[in-house]
Amino acid sequence: MKLDELIKTNQNSLEKNLNQDVMTNMNSEKHLI
Repeated sequence: MKLDELIKTNQNSLEKNLNQDVMTNMNSEKHLI
């Protein structure tokens, strides 16, 4: 695997994780209201 491919893959997984975290946080806040 080339380095740029590795970086792209890594960025994609980071973005997915970030999105999941944001959704989880939003859901948690809804429960508090």
